Amino acid sequence: MQTYQEEFAKVLADNNILFFEDNLVLKDGRPTPYFVNIGVFGEKASLTSIMGKYYASMIKEQIDKGLKIDIIFGSSYKGSAIALAAGLSLNQDHNIDLGIIYDRKEAKAHGEGSSAKDLLVGAKMFDNCNILMVDDVISSAATKYESIDKLNDVAKGENININIVGLGIAIDREQTTPVYEDPKDKSTLKLGVKGEDTVKDFTEKSGVPVFFIAKASEVVQYLQENKIPISINKTKQPISEETKKKFDEYLVTYGT
Repeated sequence: MQTYQEEFAKVLADNNILFFEDNLVLKDGRPTPYFVNIGVFGEKASLTSIMGKYYASMIKEQIDKGLKIDIIFGSSYKGSAIALAAGLSLNQDHNIDLGIIYDRKEAKAHGEGSSAKDLLVGAKMFDNCNILMVDDVISSAATKYESIDKLNDVAKGENININIVGLGIAIDREQTTPVYEDPKDKSTLKLGVKGEDTVKDFTEKSGVPVFFIAKASEVVQYLQENKIPISINKTKQPISEETKKKFDEYLVTYGT
């Protein structure tokens, strides 16, 4: 991993953002040995600033590889804070000054905001501009498709072309979607069965590549190898072979 990714892994461990616990269950009903609560980054200004630093490092790495970016877009509400924090860090730490935009949930119907284009706040999109979307996680990707549609609709209304060049996410949890006997009945969950790879599916359908600060497997491997304490059943301790085995088995069962 890059240095910034190693630092990111330590922050996840130090702030109990990544933790292991017995009998954890995801919202979809699947058991999991670990959880990543990216929402913790929004609890304090200091953590939000730190989050921006790692997004900025990820973005800088992609720029160095040749990715052209003019504007960072963050969907309301979490994405908007990420976009702002990342943009500030890019400017302060890397001397890269990008536009920042986010969306309103509903168009402003008075004053300066009285048209469809005013669904967006911040930098003004221009013809052939390159836009990087950012968000905290990617689960079903439904909100990502909505953001793409919203950006393209505004561009169409302004008679310009835009290029959505990527989606930046905090951590790749490397897990597939749940599988149900009856997709309309969430009580029919099939345990031990892999679903779809959301990230791969999103990229194939949208043409938008997804970038991550780090992968869950890389983070866990790094923390174990360096004996960095992490919350395991609410006690800070290094990751044992037993805990690592549970993580690996989980990825075999539900991983991408």
